[in-house]
Amino acid sequence: MSHGSSGYAGFCGVYNETVFRAFDEVLATAASADIKLIITFIDYWRDTDGIPQCVRWCNGGTDKPTFYSDASCKQMYKDHVQTVLNRLNTVTGVSYKNDPAVFAWDLVNEPRCDLPGEIGDSPAPASCIANLQSWIDEMAAYVKGIDGNHLLTIGEEGLFGQSDSSANPPYVQNSGQDFLANHRSSNIDFATVHIWPDNWQLSPPLPVDFVSNFLQAHIQAAQQLGKPLLLEEFGKSITNDNDNLRSSVRDPYFRAAYQAVQDSLSNSQPLKAAMFWELDVRGQGDASAFRPFGISTWDSTWTLVKNHVAWLVQHSPSCSSRTTISVAG
Repeated sequence: MSHGSSGYAGFCGVYNETVFRAFDEVLATAASADIKLIITFIDYWRDTDGIPQCVRWCNGGTDKPTFYSDASCKQMYKDHVQTVLNRLNTVTGVSYKNDPAVFAWDLVNEPRCDLPGEIGDSPAPASCIANLQSWIDEMAAYVKGIDGNHLLTIGEEGLFGQSDSSANPPYVQNSGQDFLANHRSSNIDFATVHIWPDNWQLSPPLPVDFVSNFLQAHIQAAQQLGKPLLLEEFGKSITNDNDNLRSSVRDPYFRAAYQAVQDSLSNSQPLKAAMFWELDVRGQGDASAFRPFGISTWDSTWTLVKNHVAWLVQHSPSCSSRTTISVAG
């Protein structure tokens, strides 16, 4: 899985046509290679082209949760969605809402209810939890009203609500997300979960068992919803460019994630796929830069990826070697 910079190069009515045309090329190339993209409309975390910037523009504030309730912010988001979906690709002439390269849209990458200066370690205000739920329901219906051709999901980490938060990592017990309630909308086609053992508990990272247990909790929840489940993001950092660290530190997390997918598919359960962060193409950008989450094609982790894909092709009749990639917007 790959998250990139804003494909549309703008937000709230201000767009960079040069970069927008570059994203046209991405879609055209993906279509020609039979690669499917999951595209995010906006990111919760990024300042530029993300919710922090939108909040400054729509109400002059810094409180990100107001994005879900402020009428001006909601209208800015709707205008952005309409601009993206109705964009005519300058390479193919096909509108984004009709583009065969698009697998699905994310409403927003990892929405939260964090207060200014706080990240998941304080109880989310009840008002924000309610506003986020209303926002999801409203915006999911809005997107589907324009684009009924593609699947739609939220793009959240899949953290459980305060009433059933026992499966959540300790650091993000009270994020404002509610996996079951958030994904119940009839306009949300499938559920997502993200797993970040380093980001959610810095010292020490969450253990490998957490991956298996967290996914099992979401498999059970997705069964209640009657919807497919995608491990949309997962990864494990290492501290330096070292083969021993890859095999002893990173690889066990990948084995756990892929085993969960294989067990789910073998038992006709909801978890259908897992997308890792991130493919490290040496020579792209700063060729000498070490990326803690980066996976190169000569890594032991890459062998796990290839073996998992081979298993999918062999055991899933509807599966091919087609690639699905997620791109942040």
